[in-house]
Amino acid sequence: MTLILYFGHFGTTKKVAEILKGYLPDSVCIDGSNYKKINFNDYNQIIFGSNIRDSKLNKRFLKFYKKNKKFNYVAETYAYICSADENKANEYIKKKKNT
Repeated sequence: MTLILYFGHFGTTKKVAEILKGYLPDSVCIDGSNYKKINFNDYNQIIFGSNIRDSKLNKRFLKFYKKNKKFNYVAETYAYICSADENKANEYIKKKKNT
């Protein structure tokens, strides 16, 4: 079974997780804020997803990583990273110019 654990702000990372789920039979998508309820040993593959905002990885993902970096995953692990939603690109550019 495959776990797709995503950390995002605006829904793009979740959309990618759902697309992956469509291609991977026997997989589940879980929001990263619920990671404490997960038994990672139940999965043979784990895919982590994070967004990048202001050139930084998602804060919740970094917190998760720092707490669990010593955990010895039995499962194969993979990752994907999403940048800004193309529909919101102008918002990010305006915010950057104003700072």
